[in-house]
Amino acid sequence: MYLYLLLGLMCCIAFWQLACLDHNPQKKPTIWWYYLFVILIFLLGSLRWERGGDWSAYLKYFEDPLPEEDFETGFRWLVQGLKFMIDDFSVYLCVGMFLILNLVGRTIVRLSPLPLLSLAVFFSASFAGVFFARQLIAVAICIFGLYYVVQRRVWPFLLCVMVATLIHRAAFIFLSVYWVYGWYFSIKKIVLILGVFVVLSGWIGQVIVSSVGIFGPVIAAKLAVYLQAGEEGYAHGLDVSPVVILIKGILSRSVVLLLVLFFLKDQRKNDPVINGLVNIYVLGVCLFAFVTPLGSVLVRAVIPFDAVAMFLIPAVVVQVRGTFLKLCVYWLVVFYLFFRLNSNIGYYKDLYIPYKSIFNKETPVEIG
Repeated sequence: MYLYLLLGLMCCIAFWQLACLDHNPQKKPTIWWYYLFVILIFLLGSLRWERGGDWSAYLKYFEDPLPEEDFETGFRWLVQGLKFMIDDFSVYLCVGMFLILNLVGRTIVRLSPLPLLSLAVFFSASFAGVFFARQLIAVAICIFGLYYVVQRRVWPFLLCVMVATLIHRAAFIFLSVYWVYGWYFSIKKIVLILGVFVVLSGWIGQVIVSSVGIFGPVIAAKLAVYLQAGEEGYAHGLDVSPVVILIKGILSRSVVLLLVLFFLKDQRKNDPVINGLVNIYVLGVCLFAFVTPLGSVLVRAVIPFDAVAMFLIPAVVVQVRGTFLKLCVYWLVVFYLFFRLNSNIGYYKDLYIPYKSIFNKETPVEIG
C-alpha cells in the first residue's frame, strides 16, 4: 500500500505544480517538493531490511565478498571497500541509494521541466532505487551520462559508460546513444523502423546467438546463461513466456511513443534535446524487440533506454494545450504509471509489501 500511496502523492503534487506552471509559465515549479520526496525515497531504501528481490544473495556477498563470485570488477571493489571501512550492510544500502538518487536526481533537475513528475515516472519503473540491485547503480551512471550526450561531450560520456560497465556489463550497450542522439527521423520512418524490428525480432535474435563469441569469453558466458534461461522460459524465478513479455512490453512502450510522437511533433523539429531523447527511447524499443525473444532476462539491457521516458513524459504534459485535453493526458499518464508500478510489484508482492526496516528486524516476512 505504501508504494501506491507514495506514487499517488507525487502525481497529485506534480499536477498542482503543472497547474501553477500553466498559470505562470515563467515561474519554475517549486523544487523543494521534489527534494522532499527524494529524501523520503532515500530513507525507504536505506533503512529497509529483508525487502526486495535478491536480498539474500547481496547480503551473503557483502558478508563474504569472495573474488570468484560472478560480479563485475567495479561492484566487487565497491562492496569490498565498504566492508573494509564500515562492515555494515545498511551502510552499503545508504551508499547505493545516495549514488542512484544523486546521479539520477541531478540529471532530472537539468533536463526535466517538471522534476517531481520525472521522479514519479522513475519510481513507477524501478521504485526509484528503493529495492536496488547493482544494475540500477549502473543505470543511474548511464542516466547521468545523458547530460554529456546533450552537451556533446564525448569523453565524459564514455567515462560514465565505462564506469557503469564495471558495475554491470549490460551498460556497454548504452554507448550507442551518443551517435543516435543527433539524428532526425520522421514519424513515418520511426514507425517503419519499429515495425521492421518487431517483425524481424526473432531472426535478428538468432544472428546475435550465432555471433555470441565475438563479445569475448566473459560476456559470451554470461549471455549463454541468459539464453539458456530464455529457452526454458524462466525469468526472475517465474515461468514467463518471452512472447508474452514482448507483447506487453511493446504495448506499454507504445503508450509513451504515441504521446511523444503526437504532442512533441513540432518540438522534435525545433528542440535538439527533445529530438535526441526521442531517438534514444525509440532505439530502446528496437533493442527490446529483438532481445526479448532470446530471453526475458536480457530485457535488463534496455532499462537505461526506457529511463528516458522520465524526461519525455513531463515534456508531453507541459506541452499539451487546452485545459480539458491537458487533464485527459495527465490522468492518462497517471493511470499508466500506476499500471506500470502494479506490474513491477506483480508476482513479487510479498517481497515488497509490507515494508520492513532495521527498526523491526524481528518481523517475519518473505525474503528474496
